[in-house]
Amino acid sequence: MPDAEPAGIRQDAPPVAAEAEPTQAATEAEPKQAAAESEPKPAEAESASQQTAEAETKGAEVPKSTVEEPKKAEPKKANDSRKRPQNGSGGGQNAKRQKVEIAPGDKGVYFTTLNSGSVDRAKRDLKQLLEEYKVPEDLKSRISKLDFTPCTEATKGMGFLKLLNMEDLLPSKVVSQVLAVQRDNFQSTGIPTCSRLLCRVLPIDHTCKPTMADFRKLAEEVLPLQLGAEAEPTTWALEFKARNSSAIKKEAVLEVLDAIAPKERHKVNLNDPAKCIVVQVHAQWCGLSIVPHWGPLRSAFARRRKEKVQLERLDDSRGRDSTGHHSAGRSPQNQCFRSSDLKERYGAFGV
Repeated sequence: MPDAEPAGIRQDAPPVAAEAEPTQAATEAEPKQAAAESEPKPAEAESASQQTAEAETKGAEVPKSTVEEPKKAEPKKANDSRKRPQNGSGGGQNAKRQKVEIAPGDKGVYFTTLNSGSVDRAKRDLKQLLEEYKVPEDLKSRISKLDFTPCTEATKGMGFLKLLNMEDLLPSKVVSQVLAVQRDNFQSTGIPTCSRLLCRVLPIDHTCKPTMADFRKLAEEVLPLQLGAEAEPTTWALEFKARNSSAIKKEAVLEVLDAIAPKERHKVNLNDPAKCIVVQVHAQWCGLSIVPHWGPLRSAFARRRKEKVQLERLDDSRGRDSTGHHSAGRSPQNQCFRSSDLKERYGAFGV
């Protein structure tokens, strides 16, 4: 007898299908499909690159979804071996001009030139001219030649030669002797031997800061020996010039001189003074000198320079062609006499 079927189970019910196990082909197809889905389509890639370029152009941040290119390693910078100026003033000609500065207490020779481009040549001519000074016998045992050193050129067309090795010798004595020799040579030969580039040559015996208080203190120390109440009676005049500075006025200087030199003892003579008080005011310094008999030297060089200018003008007129232009045979040395203010520039050698 057959066994009885369990209750609740139908004999005719279809069998339950077992879950199908994944085959090897389906397993391999799934990663490929996922990679294909994650791979951007050509249109999407082009749109993403366009958005990245627009973002870079506008300076905005690139979306994180875009693919970033790998950064290239920056090359290491080599050490800069060039030396930089520590003072910040630069190099070249400016560094060369800072060799020697004019300080209070210095002395030397101040000069001006015809134009700003001839300072170096005029400086050499003046230095050669000053070397002709004959050192006194009592000073030859210490030194046989004067030492003038160029100083910083703070203003174009001007210069200063500082006297270094002679503390007991004043530049006014050197300049007076040299100019007297030049004057005598010109009067005897009629040939100017001085440089054509120099306009003014002035000795500076004492220097101070360009303030009225410092000038008054310096004048009270120097001038009483020659213009004080106990000095021998004499005549004097003031030669004053201020450049790039308004700290010291001529009227204030005259008040200081009047307080030192009594009027009843020392008279003012503007035509031919026995002593000329030279005061030169600069932006960085103020110079003071007492030059004896400066008028004759100044007048002699004024006549010489005027005659030379007239000769140069005559040669200039002869050197023109029919069209009014300068001919090729004209001397290049006459080219510096074209200025309209020749009379003012060549008014005097030391005025």
